[in-house]
Amino acid sequence: MNYNIAHIGLNVLDLEKSVAFYKEAFDMREVFRMYPKSDLDMILCFLSDESGSCMLALTWFGERKEPYELGENNNNIAIVTDDFEASYTRHKQMGIVCMEGMEKRIYYVEDPDGYQIAVVPEKFHPTFFTAGRNRSEVPDLTNGER
Repeated sequence: MNYNIAHIGLNVLDLEKSVAFYKEAFDMREVFRMYPKSDLDMILCFLSDESGSCMLALTWFGERKEPYELGENNNNIAIVTDDFEASYTRHKQMGIVCMEGMEKRIYYVEDPDGYQIAVVPEKFHPTFFTAGRNRSEVPDLTNGER
């Protein structure tokens, strides 16, 4: 099975301001927005550089009104795999799975320092679209445009 770093995630207080900053400062472009089915008011906005090999995922929570404090921020790494089931079995056997959301096709492993790493199937991550694949091949994980 293959693994690739898919995105680096940051929580942001003002999504549009952050998107504009990364576009202006680093020539990044918005690739995809997700509106996950959740009790939380949230948007995931994926930005990419020209290579498209790794994305920056900006997470906005609508209820958040105060700036994030260092250490409180949800910095994360997501790794995509071409064999999700085998990967899950492997990590379960290693005893490193710390959080499961199998109905959403995601789980997290914890490294020795306590950092959590998301593992998702390749076809469920926005990098799937930048690799020239057909968007219709991906299951709908959103609850529609806002």
